[in-house]
Amino acid sequence: MEGGFPAYTQMTLVIYASMLIYVFLGQTLLRKSQRPGRIAAVCLLGSTQFFLVTNFFVWLGHDVVYAHTFAGLMACYTEALPFFGWTVAGDLFYTAVLTVAYLALIKRQESEAATTHA
Repeated sequence: MEGGFPAYTQMTLVIYASMLIYVFLGQTLLRKSQRPGRIAAVCLLGSTQFFLVTNFFVWLGHDVVYAHTFAGLMACYTEALPFFGWTVAGDLFYTAVLTVAYLALIKRQESEAATTHA
């Protein structure tokens, strides 16, 4: 238990499930598209679902100060908003980096294949 927090909690499963939803979104919505705008939109959709899903389960938890009412849920989302900005920024940054790296790798493989067959 590093830093006073356990490595795995009940939220760990929720976090990983939300990440799997993120993968599903990318697999289904970007199947035939490499357009930057579409990639960014799916990235934002992934960030939003992660925010909504994980904070819903935070609100649903037993050791939380939010009332289990609609107002309590909205308070939970409101308190989490500052973290959402960093989530979006990180997701967009790493999506851009990984997309550029992937496209560069594909281009390199295509040029190597062209010189091999020439």
